[in-house]
Amino acid sequence: MNGGRLLRAIRAFAMSGPGAPPGWRELPCPQPGPGEVLVRVAVAALNPVDVAIAAGRLHDGFRYEYPVTLGRDFAGEVVATGPAVSRLAVGDEVFGWVPVARPTIHAGAFAEYIAIREDVAIARRPAGLDRATAAALPLSAAAAHTALDAVRPRPGAVLLVAGATGGVGRHTVALAARAGATVIATGRPDDGSALRALGAAEIVGYDAAEAAVAVTGRYPAGLDGLVYLVAPPTGFAALAALVRPGGRIATTVHAADVEALAARGIAAVNVRAPDAPELVALLGRLMVDGVLSPAIDRVLEAAALGDGLTRLATGRARGKLIVTIG
Repeated sequence: MNGGRLLRAIRAFAMSGPGAPPGWRELPCPQPGPGEVLVRVAVAALNPVDVAIAAGRLHDGFRYEYPVTLGRDFAGEVVATGPAVSRLAVGDEVFGWVPVARPTIHAGAFAEYIAIREDVAIARRPAGLDRATAAALPLSAAAAHTALDAVRPRPGAVLLVAGATGGVGRHTVALAARAGATVIATGRPDDGSALRALGAAEIVGYDAAEAAVAVTGRYPAGLDGLVYLVAPPTGFAALAALVRPGGRIATTVHAADVEALAARGIAAVNVRAPDAPELVALLGRLMVDGVLSPAIDRVLEAAALGDGLTRLATGRARGKLIVTIG
């Protein structure tokens, strides 16, 4: 292992067992194995998946390996490397996210130190991108980029983004507008100026039935594409019905019946962002270039992380919640 002498124990925001509330606990310091780097976490960001993990809602699809540390997005510094590490080095400023399951839900970014493979979702933080903004960016922006790749909007295509005011939605609107699409975004009345600043051409309400009526009246020939980001996906069917044959749908909430939509001549994809370092690096460049601009609700001290989790779970956050870890 390359790097300085490691601590024997660290603090991490973790669940000790099934049903146990998450809290700050003392855990052994991770040791970087082959192909892994040890990162001293400076800041991390809350995501809806943290709420789902804390509530035990992922038990059906994943195995929890306790203690389970919450947190996905992070920014920090490489302080040690394991054997066979070639891409990153001690002293590198990095950002990225901790994959949800490798192969179990166990490690997370809400910890003073994390060990992560250098061939997954981690990249050097570019100059001009501060740590807090870098931590707000990767997982949501990666989901947006992957969804846009699936929809493939061409210049002039009419695309509806459902859930446009969330972290993924903001990036989706910006990327779609950059591709030349005419973007219709769902949002509250007071979200209009922010969404138009990102490139949305039109704003419709959150209610799926009302949005469907508004979109049909404006585009009776149908939509070229739909990116659906709303959980639970109760309004998916009403909005998917607006997409014309030959159109494309992408959803991050596994709402699409791919075979049924294919029978209507619609290509649909239930997307999941790949844990690829190349994608993280690309997102960093897009951020520096001003294409992506995550909204930050507030920056919290580590002691307030539990309050932040509640704020996110109750829908009161109007942007990313960033937590100062180290």
